[in-house]
Amino acid sequence: MRRHLENCLHCLNCSDACPSGVKYSTIIDAAICRLPRHFAPVADALSHLATSAFGRETVRKFRKSPLYPVTLKLAPRKQQDLLRLLPPLSEELSLETVSPANASTSLFLGCLSQLTDQPVFAAFSSIAQRLGVLVSVPRSQGCCGAIHGHTGHQAKADKCRQRNIQAFDGANRVISFASGCGAYLQTYLGERVMDACTLLEQATSPLDLRLKTFDGLIAVHTPCSLRNAMKSESPVFRLLGKIPGAACVPLSAGYGCCGGAGMHLMDPDGASQQLLEPILDQIAQLRPKIVLTSNTGCHLHMRRGLEKRGIDIPIRHPVELIAGLLPLP
Repeated sequence: MRRHLENCLHCLNCSDACPSGVKYSTIIDAAICRLPRHFAPVADALSHLATSAFGRETVRKFRKSPLYPVTLKLAPRKQQDLLRLLPPLSEELSLETVSPANASTSLFLGCLSQLTDQPVFAAFSSIAQRLGVLVSVPRSQGCCGAIHGHTGHQAKADKCRQRNIQAFDGANRVISFASGCGAYLQTYLGERVMDACTLLEQATSPLDLRLKTFDGLIAVHTPCSLRNAMKSESPVFRLLGKIPGAACVPLSAGYGCCGGAGMHLMDPDGASQQLLEPILDQIAQLRPKIVLTSNTGCHLHMRRGLEKRGIDIPIRHPVELIAGLLPLP
């Protein structure tokens, strides 16, 4: 039973299709917590590295050190696949941690995202400033708890939940950049949690940003968490529709799920890779100028897949593309 439950990628297609709206993900998480835990030291260690400040700093130092390329070259194939998940790391963005007096919008930074999504944070900050949207970054926030909740560590998930409930107390809107985090945050912070593209699409409605023209095909991947949990697929396409000359094609091959879900990323020979192949085939056929996705795990998973195929196409968050097309102030 544990094996079948752990094979669930929490894509929520089942809940989306269920006429009674049964929340299968909640049931599966509760069941896994009640089953005896099996010994999984590697998975538990990787989970700790991803979700703790000490772990993130360790990974950051390793990725920037001369040891990384040597290890990547000499490691066995499976370990190479894991190492390829680590993208080149940009300098950590110094974000304001003191809330402006009249800011009612707060940013959720997550844990793994603080390693991988610094360019997204910077892009969003530049757009928000241009639009006059005041945002705060609560210092006391932490991991959303999704990885813990989906792997049976309910006590850790509860700590994350309580920490974020306190951190975002009083915020009218909580902005998430990774839809996997946003979907889990919504289970305890409610509808205040909003995808970054949704906020920007709404905020730009009365204001013409006069974006630069984008010449080339844009392939848009919609994460399952954005489509089935946050129900925020349409705002992304409406936001991209503001780009002059934009030609957007949705990546809809296979089952629509890329397989980049939580700890499933760590198994390059499992279902996650099988789900990814049709999407990679579609990208290879389209040869877009850029691929966009709104979830960190999907981004890392697809980037590794394209790299292994030798396909040099950048993958970005939609917010990064919008920021890059802003005219000079």
